[in-house]
Amino acid sequence: MKEPDLPVLDWAAAMDYMLKREGPLSSTGMSQLTGMVNSKYAPAGGRQPDIQYFFGGYYASCSDGNTIEPAQYAATDRRNIMIAAIALQPRSRGYITLRSTDPTAPPVMQPNYFCDEHEMNVIVEAARIAYRLANTTLLREKYGMVPTPGYGDNCPGGGANPTDEFFRCLAQYQTAPENHQVGTCKMGPRIDPMAVVDPQLRVHGIEGLRVIDAAIMPTITTGNTAAPTVMVAERGAEFIRSRHQLYKHIPFSGHRNYFGDSSQQDDDRWHIVHKEEKWVNWKWDRNWNWENRRNEQKPNWIKKQNTPVAAASN
Repeated sequence: MKEPDLPVLDWAAAMDYMLKREGPLSSTGMSQLTGMVNSKYAPAGGRQPDIQYFFGGYYASCSDGNTIEPAQYAATDRRNIMIAAIALQPRSRGYITLRSTDPTAPPVMQPNYFCDEHEMNVIVEAARIAYRLANTTLLREKYGMVPTPGYGDNCPGGGANPTDEFFRCLAQYQTAPENHQVGTCKMGPRIDPMAVVDPQLRVHGIEGLRVIDAAIMPTITTGNTAAPTVMVAERGAEFIRSRHQLYKHIPFSGHRNYFGDSSQQDDDRWHIVHKEEKWVNWKWDRNWNWENRRNEQKPNWIKKQNTPVAAASN
């Protein structure tokens, strides 16, 4: 671009932010900007774009304290703007596995980028759209935007009119993860051999265990995964809360209710009963039925297994 790449984080910028909450410290530059478009490979209807763009530039870089006069601008480096293209609906599938039996060793993550040719075709189309955007008359003539000199020199077909082969080669050299990995604990029915959790995020075959994060997404969402992950967490919390509310009101026949049934006011799950106090008033017969003799003046009460409590005659 025509603008010089000058450090903007100085005392003036700091005071501008502290007094008026303005200036370069009040934002994160062009990383706040994003966009989604449809490639020619996108699903019909145009409601599910398959390309997303991230932008970078105008960051609040630190100053060394030196000042540069306008007359010296021509000798400084030019400001750079980055446009990163993302294929939103990848078809390639990677895997994660254990590296060794050492629990402290990091796992092996193999993304298998571009195993399916579809992602490469989408990335090539996305790069061409970004190139056309940066080469518009307004950006080229008013702001002086040109491709970074030397970028992609190791790929043939570059220049003023880059070819699809150039973008394909560039994608193979420059592609990096976007930190939106999902799907290592896929949600699905028990009959699905790849499914790990059910629709309530419970791990198949393991009682009392749930997975509540981005790992349960069967396919990646069309866009950033932060908001969908928050939604998964909210639903998981609701599943746990609902289960607790359901079970706390179910009485257990013949046992104390440890789930907070309000009908048993004397039930305190944290109350510690001494061994002598717990069994002093109870007596067991030879058939392992227990008899309560807390009050010898009243009829004895005997409770048999799986039978209602009834009075025993003297």
